[in-house]
Amino acid sequence: MLILALISGLVTHPIHTTSATLVPGPDRVSGRLVVRAFLEDFPPGRDSGAAVRYLADRLTLTAPGGRRLPMVLGRVTEASGVVSLEMTITNGGPWRGVLVHNQLMCERFPDQVNLMQVKQSGRTITLLFSPGSRAQPIG
Repeated sequence: MLILALISGLVTHPIHTTSATLVPGPDRVSGRLVVRAFLEDFPPGRDSGAAVRYLADRLTLTAPGGRRLPMVLGRVTEASGVVSLEMTITNGGPWRGVLVHNQLMCERFPDQVNLMQVKQSGRTITLLFSPGSRAQPIG
């Protein structure tokens, strides 16, 4: 009976996660970043102004020289309970070595897991973040 109760608790436990995809542009100067999160978990909801502030505090990309890459929010959409945030990122150099730090919703959920896929040069790199994770390099 105890095992059944434990399994039942695991089945009903919500997933605390975000996924992000970064696709550097062919010009190697700009890139497109799309972040997806469950709307009910994402603190800013659909509010684009609040989303910009929230993302600036918890999701950063930093060039090898220490310069933080600017992200410009383009669209916020919602479908089936998932919010998608589409951003443009400007990078003045190669993407290899850019540090990604992703602590989205880690302040809310101790079991938060954030995935980021970077698609470049015909390959995909997957970065995994959880509460307290350090920044990770692309490439």
